[in-house]
Amino acid sequence: MDMLSDSENRTRKAEKWIREVEKEGGKASSLIFSEVIFHVSRRNPQKVDWAITLIKSIRNLEIVDADESVSILAGRLRHKYYKKTERELSYLDCVHLATAITSGCNKFVTGDKDFSGIEEIEVEVY
Repeated sequence: MDMLSDSENRTRKAEKWIREVEKEGGKASSLIFSEVIFHVSRRNPQKVDWAITLIKSIRNLEIVDADESVSILAGRLRHKYYKKTERELSYLDCVHLATAITSGCNKFVTGDKDFSGIEEIEVEVY
């Protein structure tokens, strides 16, 4: 999502990680498309198809479907970590996190500080 940000700093940091994924490989939940469509549509509906194409074009990025095990873990993570006004991890945030955990990723990279302190996987907040 930060690749599509209005913040030049966040975009630059996201670009660094996209280059890393293209070299080393990475995974993302298939629900990334739902999130991108929603957020891009609010700011610039004409760029939705471009944003989807951008994600699909990232070399070595595996899109992982959210299955039953991801859904169950996402619910457990949300219950464990969600704290209103303190740590507002959304259901989609937890699906992305659960996808990384269940698909064997060794690190979850995000620009969202609400992921700090997650115990189940190494988290890097840029």
